Amino acid sequence: MKIKTLVQEDNSIIFQSKTFCLDIYIPKKNFDRSLSEYNGAYIKTLGIFAFDIKQISSAEKGKFGIFHTLKFPNIIQFTYSDHFKYEGTLNNGLISSREYEVFRLTDGDIFMDRVVIEQSATAVINFVNSLHDGQIPETIPYPELINLYLNALDLNHVSLKNPAVVFELILSELCRDKNDLHRPFREAIARQANYNQFAYQSINLREIPSLSNTFAALSFEDFDNAAIASINNNNSNMKEKESPIEKIIKY
Repeated sequence: MKIKTLVQEDNSIIFQSKTFCLDIYIPKKNFDRSLSEYNGAYIKTLGIFAFDIKQISSAEKGKFGIFHTLKFPNIIQFTYSDHFKYEGTLNNGLISSREYEVFRLTDGDIFMDRVVIEQSATAVINFVNSLHDGQIPETIPYPELINLYLNALDLNHVSLKNPAVVFELILSELCRDKNDLHRPFREAIARQANYNQFAYQSINLREIPSLSNTFAALSFEDFDNAAIASINNNNSNMKEKESPIEKIIKY
């Protein structure tokens, strides 16, 4: 990422501009789920978020600037000069509407506290847990999600001893059509040459059985929620997918 107003000083990236400001948009749910948190003068968060850079005069009028996305699957910290809330879409409607905590950086604020990070298996565990828990914000284009997985492993020199196709299969189930969570996003876009790469919603890995069929839901964990989901699926006449085990067992 080469942006003139972001300058490296020692081991940090500093925002430097007298006439521009930088707004970082972090979904409110990240704070609710402890994926982001206040840490004194810093915000500690997973380095995956949308931000825009604009002239201060435009920011004072509530206008957006040029959007970028940080795609750093490790925890970072940044400082800020102002904080406010925003609810709506971003990047000309490409990024879905949601509630955001917005942090404004001005001249001298730290955008990233460390460029050289400590390699840690814990960092990979935190990223994978966040991903599998449906906590990755939908600010990353769908085709680029696999890069987050691989970069998290490379940055920390960790091997999960699985081919990349396994991670791709997991992502293909975690990302759902935001208009119909019963349908994987890959199916929604299968025959579309051009599609909104942000129009997916990530879910918790444990929700997949309930979204697939009644048998899978009731034979999985969390029976109460599975039963409720199964009743709702039946009431809405959801078309169920037959699980592999249903093809071989006898009732």
